[in-house]
Amino acid sequence: MFSEAILQDWDPAPFRAALVRAGYTPADLEAADLRRRGDPMARVHLAAKLLPADSPMLTCVQLFDLGEPVGGKAAMAVFGSEMLGLMRIGLLEGLGNDLVRSAAKLDANEHGWFAYDHPSALASGRADYVMGEGNSSRMLAALATAQKGERVLDLGAGAGWGALRMAEKGCLVTAADLSERALGFARFNAKLLGRNGIELAQGDRFEPLAGRKFDAIASNPPFVISPQNTFVFRDGGGLKGDGFCESLVKLFPDYLEDGGIAIMVFNWYDQDADQWDRRPLEWARDSGCDVWLFRSERHLPADYAFRWLRESGRGKMPPKEELNAWISYYAELGAVGINLGFMAMRKRPGGRNWQRSDSRTELKIVVTAGEEVRRIFECQTWLEESPVAEDEEAILASRFRVPDGIFAETEMSLEKGWAMRTIRLKSSGGLSYDGQVDEFILRLLECCRKGGTPGEMLTEILAKPEFAGVQGVGGQIAGLVREMVRHGLMLPK
Repeated sequence: MFSEAILQDWDPAPFRAALVRAGYTPADLEAADLRRRGDPMARVHLAAKLLPADSPMLTCVQLFDLGEPVGGKAAMAVFGSEMLGLMRIGLLEGLGNDLVRSAAKLDANEHGWFAYDHPSALASGRADYVMGEGNSSRMLAALATAQKGERVLDLGAGAGWGALRMAEKGCLVTAADLSERALGFARFNAKLLGRNGIELAQGDRFEPLAGRKFDAIASNPPFVISPQNTFVFRDGGGLKGDGFCESLVKLFPDYLEDGGIAIMVFNWYDQDADQWDRRPLEWARDSGCDVWLFRSERHLPADYAFRWLRESGRGKMPPKEELNAWISYYAELGAVGINLGFMAMRKRPGGRNWQRSDSRTELKIVVTAGEEVRRIFECQTWLEESPVAEDEEAILASRFRVPDGIFAETEMSLEKGWAMRTIRLKSSGGLSYDGQVDEFILRLLECCRKGGTPGEMLTEILAKPEFAGVQGVGGQIAGLVREMVRHGLMLPK
């Protein structure tokens, strides 16, 4: 589907123009109240109710959102002579009786449009089903550390969401996937958005990339821990448990340039709730990389199985026998919990590599989170290796840079007067810190932001009558500095 030969001479400009004229854009769909998520069948009735029968927008919604056939005349009214070109490349298919349908779902989004398989292909059990941009896709795109001009790899690229976002940054992108069909969608999406410089590579993991190295790797692999090998996008190629993701962790260093960062969104199981990070960190031990493991969710095995089986069945209750088979599989693995999160690995041979793990639920990150990933690697290395980090007097005398975008929210209560109850500090990308602090930390950040040192804050505090004669304040401030550095909120100069 969407082979290079078929798309080579296709000009997407008339198709894009037709979609805009029809109102198949995020703004126009929002205005028509047709941007709702949920059951497609509900949107079938909603679209027909909200739009006139001859509406070009209704035709596009039926074709590209709902996956319904439409009359050939209605499609011709929207696309004109371009309709033949759309049929030639395989986006539209003739069904006879003057009916046509779309072979792909086409989402209108903030970047333009994005094509992938209609959900009906998933419900029918199509093994090479190509999924759209899910939460993990958007999370990985935000976390990716790739910068303009860097050679980057999107491994497990699927329909190309991550590859397109990195190409928008000006990166030199290679998109690799086992599924040729998924890469066909990626090729179509790149062509549709005018991103023609993305290299596509088909094969198992790094198989088509032998001998190559990249400045950054972003991977959203088939990470679902499943006893089945039903879907290419979901199940880990028949490897047991989370073995597919383990294999990638062990391969990443071979394909990274020195200083390069690989980041993978994945699931892994634990055999002890208090040691949820043990297994993934063991995979990466002695890899020549610094490692940051971050957990955002943890599910009980039965809940995890129910969720994925229900999602693969488009909301249908999973058969009891299948659900029990998944739960039994987790029991065989010794899994007591299944975790969701990411692992970031920076190749740094010759040094004393470190590993750290963090866990925080309700993770809400923004598109600049990749900058925070880079900061964490620099800051943690300073904590591990700089003599200053161990010296209280040296910390108090040092100057630190405070990154842009940090903000604090206060909660106040009205009793006799307004009283501050809590202060919540958040890092710029929403990743490295989101938690309660006190006024001393806010003052420390403000002092350093203005070019001062922690020692100057110490002098300021000790000048207050209530701190006269108090011992150990300098050590406490040095401890706060280390904590802020650990979260990338203060950067050593």
